[in-house]
Amino acid sequence: MDISEGSPKNRHEDHDVSDAESSSGASVKSGASSLLSRRSQGRSGLSITSKGAAEDLKTYRDLLLSKGYSITGIIGRGQNSGFVVHSAVKNGEKFAVKVSTENEEEGTNGDALRREYAVLSRLSHENIVKAYNIWRGHVDEGIKGSAMVLEFCPGSTLNRSLPYTSPSATVGNMAWRRSCLKQIATAVAHLHSLGLAHRDLHSKNVVINFSSADGGSEGYPTDERTKSEPSASSVVTVKVVDFGCAGPLSSERSVEEDVNVNILPVGSTQPCDVFALGLLGVSLFAGKEMSSWSVVPADGGQSTLRLPPCGLKGYRLTKIFEEYLLGLLNVEFANRFKAQDAVDKIPEETQWVMTKKLSL
Repeated sequence: MDISEGSPKNRHEDHDVSDAESSSGASVKSGASSLLSRRSQGRSGLSITSKGAAEDLKTYRDLLLSKGYSITGIIGRGQNSGFVVHSAVKNGEKFAVKVSTENEEEGTNGDALRREYAVLSRLSHENIVKAYNIWRGHVDEGIKGSAMVLEFCPGSTLNRSLPYTSPSATVGNMAWRRSCLKQIATAVAHLHSLGLAHRDLHSKNVVINFSSADGGSEGYPTDERTKSEPSASSVVTVKVVDFGCAGPLSSERSVEEDVNVNILPVGSTQPCDVFALGLLGVSLFAGKEMSSWSVVPADGGQSTLRLPPCGLKGYRLTKIFEEYLLGLLNVEFANRFKAQDAVDKIPEETQWVMTKKLSL
C-alpha cells in the first residue's frame, strides 16, 4: 500500500480540549496523552478503515505497517477532536502515532494534523516533543485522514503529579517543581524566539518523567504504592506537547475564540503562554490545578490577584517567589514578563516557600 507525504501548512485551527492528557506518547500504562479523554476509551474505531471490495479492508495499521511501524496499543483518543493516538514500535524503538479520524472526506482533522506537524517540524528543542513524519492516505485507495509519527514520551502528564504526598520532603518537592517550571519556560522561550505561541499550555499538555541521578527510572512522582515524593536528587525531564493550537506570536484572538479560556486573563486578546506559565507555577506551588478564574478576580485588577496557599502544611509563599509569579500573571500584556524573563528570573527552590510564623 502506497503512502504519500502530506504538505503541512502552518496555520492555526481551534479545537475543543477535553479533560485529557498528552498526545506526545506518554506511556500507555499511565494513560497520559494530549487531547485524549478517558471517558472515550470504550468507543469503537481505533483506526481509520474503509471498505472497497467486500473482501478488502484497508486501515492505518496496514498503512503504517508498510512503513515498518507495528501498532502495539492505544494511548487514547480525543473526546471531540477526532484524533486517535497509538503506541507503535519500529526497529525496537517506541513511537506515538497520532491519527486523524474522518468520515466521507479527509476533512478538517487531517488539515489540523498537518498544521500541527508544520509547527513541530520547525522545532528542535529538548523540552518539546519531536515530530518525525506525517503521511496522508490516497483518497482513491479508500483511506481517509493523516498519520503523524511522534516521539514517545514516557512518564505522566503534570496534572497527575501536582498534589503533595510527602509534606516533610520540602527540598525534594521544590527542587523538581522548580526544574519542571524552568524547563517549560525554556520551551516557551524557544517557541517565542521563532515567532510562535503554543496557545494551549496547561498541565495536561506537559509530560514529565523522573529518573534517578544514575539514569534509572523512578516511576511516577506520586507512586500509589509508596505515596512518596521524588528525592532532591531526582532528575525530572519535561516535554511540552500538543501543538494543535499553535500559531503566530503576533496575532490576537478574542477570549471567545480561544480554545481554553481557563488559561487567559479576563478580556485578554494576546497570546497567553507566559500567563499560562504563571498558572503552572501557581499550580506547582499550591499542589493542585489553578485556572485564571481562581487567580484573577472578576474585575481583572492586577492589585487583587488571588494567589492560593501552599499545598505543604506549615509553609507559605516567599516574597521573592510571589513577585515572580505576579510578573508572569500580570493581566496587562505590556507589563507581563517575557518568556525569557520567566527562564532567567525564576527563583531557586530554597526561595519558593518558608515556614509560617506562629501567631501568639
